[in-house]
Amino acid sequence: MLLAYVQLGGAMALVGANVGVAKLLAEALPIPLIACLRCLLACLVLWPLARAMEGQAGRLVRVGPTALRNLALQALFGTVLYNAGLLAGLRHTTALEGGLVLATLPAVVALGSALWLRERLAPRQWVAAGLAAGGHGCDHPGPARRR
Repeated sequence: MLLAYVQLGGAMALVGANVGVAKLLAEALPIPLIACLRCLLACLVLWPLARAMEGQAGRLVRVGPTALRNLALQALFGTVLYNAGLLAGLRHTTALEGGLVLATLPAVVALGSALWLRERLAPRQWVAAGLAAGGHGCDHPGPARRR
């Protein structure tokens, strides 16, 4: 279990670093170009890695229609719309403010898992989600300023 927490923590550190890089890219390049380049780079890195981890150089994994639908939805919401929203938002705010907005992710995940996945959250998890949302509300009491 400790390894899982370390991996999740590392992933969040990378997400945090991504916001600063995304801010620089959003100011210099069109959003669709950034999204395409990001996906191309991911494929170039992850395809050989996936093949090496599977140890099946010539065999493709068969994916059922339900899994394909879920993958397509994840790609749409988790990659395309997320990145388009992040990059467009970073054009109008600072990287710090963008990172603070992204810090509401735990509250959004908790609410989404309770509503869509019907997961039961313990009272302390509801409190944690409320604190994350409330903290964001305290941080942004008025209209955003362009710096």
